Amino acid sequence: MHTMKVRFKSPEAYALVTGAASGMGRIYAIRLAQMGYNLVLVDINEAGLAETEKIVKVKSQPVDILVVPQDLAASDAADKVFEKTEEAGCAVEVLVNNAGIMYCQGIAETSERMLKLIMMVHMYTPLMLCRKYVTGMKQRGVGYILNISSLSAW
Repeated sequence: MHTMKVRFKSPEAYALVTGAASGMGRIYAIRLAQMGYNLVLVDINEAGLAETEKIVKVKSQPVDILVVPQDLAASDAADKVFEKTEEAGCAVEVLVNNAGIMYCQGIAETSERMLKLIMMVHMYTPLMLCRKYVTGMKQRGVGYILNISSLSAW
């Protein structure tokens, strides 16, 4: 496997991955840890986060891991995640907005509650996370943001 050398602005560089409890989020977390990033793992699924943390520890070099169980549909989700990373002193250099909800139903048949949940997880919270972390990235002179979308969006 090819390992890319990464030059961090600081040795305390963290990568924050939403939807890290399973699927692509877990894969992003593993790969970023293999690249040498410390991790902030965010998901509503606490058991899945614990499993991701275990897998990362087996498959990568030793890195610091902050686990943040959070419902990203909550209106203050980005604030809560940001506060936890600030309290822990995590310099987030990479933000991967990966969390998503798979829901296949016509818009007319979808409840307003479900539409709001989808919009919060797919649009509002990722936007607010970008807003929260980009300031620090600019100040440090380094930062990367990856916003994931699915082909099912089409």
